Amino acid sequence: MGVESLKRFGELLFHKEVHKEVVSAVIFKNDKLLLVRRAVHERLSGVYELPGGTVNKGETHEEALIREVFQETGFRIISIHELVSIIDFFSQPHVHARSFAYMIETEDTEVVLSEEHDDYNFVELQEALQLPLSGNARHTILALLKQSEAR
Repeated sequence: MGVESLKRFGELLFHKEVHKEVVSAVIFKNDKLLLVRRAVHERLSGVYELPGGTVNKGETHEEALIREVFQETGFRIISIHELVSIIDFFSQPHVHARSFAYMIETEDTEVVLSEEHDDYNFVELQEALQLPLSGNARHTILALLKQSEAR
């Protein structure tokens, strides 16, 4: 690990103020995880991620999940289950963000993508690790694999 990486890790570890919260949805259908791919015109183009996004000021995680999941997939949430993972990261230089991934259940409908995404896949967890993933998605998938091994 280089000096810059160590410095950044130290900033994350000891930096108390979180500037931005993000929620993401862990959605399984037939034991396969839903991943959506960032569109060509978006930042991180071609990267697969979990549906989700920024929690707006005054919004709860539940409200943000309901809004983001519907916007990005067309799915309506039936229930929100356990918190699967939490990860801290810098979304931009000096913008400390914290991401919360929740296991959710949705109505069984077809995926309707937003303009942010140009493709989706339902994949097995091990298969997902072969795709170009966002850091948050990779972290959450690894947490899910660890949980399944513990059972």
